[in-house]
Amino acid sequence: MKKKALAQIAFEFISIVFAVLLALGLSTYKNSIDMENEAMSVRQNIIKEFQTNLQKIDSVLIKNSVYTSYLDSIVQLQPETVNSFYFDYDFELLTHSAWDIAQNNNSTSLIETQFLLDAADIYHMQNFLEGFAGSVFENIGMALMRKNELQDYNMALSVYYSVNLMNNVSASLKESYTEFLDNYDTSSAEE
Repeated sequence: MKKKALAQIAFEFISIVFAVLLALGLSTYKNSIDMENEAMSVRQNIIKEFQTNLQKIDSVLIKNSVYTSYLDSIVQLQPETVNSFYFDYDFELLTHSAWDIAQNNNSTSLIETQFLLDAADIYHMQNFLEGFAGSVFENIGMALMRKNELQDYNMALSVYYSVNLMNNVSASLKESYTEFLDNYDTSSAEE
């Protein structure tokens, strides 16, 4: 009788341990599936954000091509002949919220390293462009407030160099977005 009770207790103990281990295994499996799905979502959000930013940067380059030509013609003139010029540069804010989310997400450990490195480079260039553009707009605003202290040609020359730098970084950024999307955006290849 004692052997039978001991065997039953052992069987129940093994059954409980097996059930707990099975539940833990299933939970771990579900968590890994959830993490893989989250990583795929983070990756897709970065790609979508780059697609949106590519459209914005392309629009900026197109909108400002006329103004860039205007500035080119101004700086070709003799300094004493320039007595005024206008400032009309369109700039769109680029988004980076997908990157902010990715940086604080454990699932990024499941995303390929090269994807993350390439995205980080582009976001770094994007941040440089936005920071530089912000300082240019601020400096132009300050210069316009104290216009009587500046010569129009020097101000036009300063704007010319700043706008050209913004355009060059924008063109490089457009190229980087395009290259990144060509390498990593599989959704357009599936269509």
